[in-house]
Amino acid sequence: MFWGEKYRSLWNQRVAEMHKKTPKYLMSFNEPDVVGQANMDPNSAADLFMKEIYPWTKKGVKVCSPAIVWNLKWMQTFLSAIKKQGGHVDMACLHWYVTCAYG
Repeated sequence: MFWGEKYRSLWNQRVAEMHKKTPKYLMSFNEPDVVGQANMDPNSAADLFMKEIYPWTKKGVKVCSPAIVWNLKWMQTFLSAIKKQGGHVDMACLHWYVTCAYG
């Protein structure tokens, strides 16, 4: 996962590793619709996705959407923006927070 610009140096390390061993799947940004997380506007996120994530599709990697928290409009804007640039996602990432109680 490219968490977001806050962890650019870690992303650069992962890219070096991925050049040695290509992953099957690549996740994009973590909670970009939340100020305390990746905190990205959808158009900037789309530009970054097309620059950093989408090129891996040429190597057969399946790419995932950002994992938003709640803002479906954010996701709609992001998906429209990557589509305008000729991109797509192969699957949508979800966050699922559930409390389980076992008897």
